[in-house]
Amino acid sequence: MRWNRRASTQARDALLALFVVVGCRGTPSVPHGTGGSAAAGGRAAGGATGGSAVGAGGAAMGGLGAAGTGGERAWQAQPCEPGDVPTGVWTPTPWQPHEDDPTCQHVPVEAECKDGWCQVPAGCYVAGASPQDYGAPVNATKYTVRLTHSFEMQQAEFGREEWLALGLKEPDEINGDLPCRAPGCPVGRVTWFSALRAANSLSESRGRPTCYQLSGCTGQPGETDYACTRAVLTTETVHACEGYRLPTQAEWEYAYRAGTQTAYYSGSVKDNGPFPADTYCYEDPNLAKIAWYCFNTSNAQPSKCRQPNRWGLHDMAGNLPEWVSSSSRISSGPVTDPGATLESEDPTLVQILGGSVYLWPAACAASFASTTTPKAENGFRLVRTLSP
Repeated sequence: MRWNRRASTQARDALLALFVVVGCRGTPSVPHGTGGSAAAGGRAAGGATGGSAVGAGGAAMGGLGAAGTGGERAWQAQPCEPGDVPTGVWTPTPWQPHEDDPTCQHVPVEAECKDGWCQVPAGCYVAGASPQDYGAPVNATKYTVRLTHSFEMQQAEFGREEWLALGLKEPDEINGDLPCRAPGCPVGRVTWFSALRAANSLSESRGRPTCYQLSGCTGQPGETDYACTRAVLTTETVHACEGYRLPTQAEWEYAYRAGTQTAYYSGSVKDNGPFPADTYCYEDPNLAKIAWYCFNTSNAQPSKCRQPNRWGLHDMAGNLPEWVSSSSRISSGPVTDPGATLESEDPTLVQILGGSVYLWPAACAASFASTTTPKAENGFRLVRTLSP
C-alpha cells in the first residue's frame, strides 16, 4: 500500500508528543506526501508528489496539508477479519523475569469475557522495552510491575453507540476528519476530560459510584473544546473506586501483553532497515493481524475486526490511540500499582497508548507511550476494579 495517509489533529498531537517526549532511536523523518490522498479527510489530492513534509493536495502524517482537487472523500470500511477469541488456559512459557524482581512469574492467561467486558486478574509482568528492540525509544528500559487489584476491561474501544446511549453529544468533526460511522465503530475525537465524563456517566447509568469529580468544565463532552479546570478522584486511589474509570498505564500495558514479552502480543516488530527512512510506514505481518495502522487503512475502523489477545481484548494496538489516567512514564522498577492516583488536578500532559491508524509499526507496541495535552482528541476504553 502506498504512503497515502491523511493527517489529523490527533495524529499531529501524537506525533509531536512522540518526537519531543519519547525520542525514537533514529527518530523517523516525516515522510513525503504522495498527492494521492487527502489531509484529515478533506478533499482528495491531485496527482502531484510532495517534495517535503506535505504533498500537493495531501498531508504527510503529523501535518495538516492543503486540500486537493480530486473531489470529496468518503469513509471507507476495510474487510473485517476478527479471528477467534482464544480458548483454554495458557501459561506463558518460557517466562523470563527481569533482574529487578526474579520472583515475578506471570499468572495463567485465560479469556473470560461477557457482555463486552473481559476479566484481567492481578499479577506481575515485565513492562517496557530494550533500546536494542527495533524502533524502541533511545531511553527504553525494562522493569517489573506488580498489580494487586484484578479488573475488568472493555473488550474493545468505547463505542459510538455506547457514547450516544449515555446521552452524550456526537463528537465534533475536526478539520474535515472522516469519523467511523459504521455499526461497531469506536468513538474518537474526544478529550481526556470527555473520557472521564463518559466514565462517570456509565457509572451513574449502572448504579455505581463515580470515580471522578470534575469542576470548572466548559462546553459539552464530545466538543473539541470540552475541558475542566479541576479533575480529582472521589476515592483515595483509582483502585478503591467501584465505578468505571480509565486504566492506569501499567494496567493498560499488562492487559495488552496478556502474558507475552514481545513488542506486540502477536510477535516482534518487523525490522525494516535503518531508521529513519521514508518508508517507515510498512507492512508488518505480526501487526497486521491484530491492528489497524498506517499501512492497512486510512481511517478508524469498526472494533473487533482484528485478532484479539489471550485475555480476549481487541484493538489494543492501532485503530484509535487510547487515553489512560497516568501522566508520567515509569523509568525503573520494581514498582507496585503505579499511577494509583491522579498526579495533578489540572494536568498539562496525559498519556496515550496503543498507536493508531496514523502511526508506524513500532508506535503500536505495548510499551510505546506518548504524552499529549488532555485537550487533544483520542479514543479510550474503560476498566472497573473487581472485588478481591
